[in-house]
Amino acid sequence: FDVYRCQSDEACPEGLYGTCGPNRDPSSIACGECLDNYFLDRSGNCAVCSRVEASLLSMAFLIIGLICLVCLAFYANRELATQPKAVTVLITTLGTAVAALQMMS
Repeated sequence: FDVYRCQSDEACPEGLYGTCGPNRDPSSIACGECLDNYFLDRSGNCAVCSRVEASLLSMAFLIIGLICLVCLAFYANRELATQPKAVTVLITTLGTAVAALQMMS
């Protein structure tokens, strides 16, 4: 047998060998992973994945993707004299969108 230290008391409560906290995978090392359809929240507990959160995230990606496509089409069809500035604005806009998505997840 290998012995591992648990990350928290919630992950490995006292009990028989292989006993894990609520919604934790007993086959993972030191009960370190959540069961399927659960995620590790900021408090260290395994919370259920809701369909609402997934659909909101999907809608956010869809809306941001459409905005990026509209901006790309707008800037691509502008006069060639203003093209370098438009490309800079497009790259900055896309970078800001990526940063916003990272903060939301």
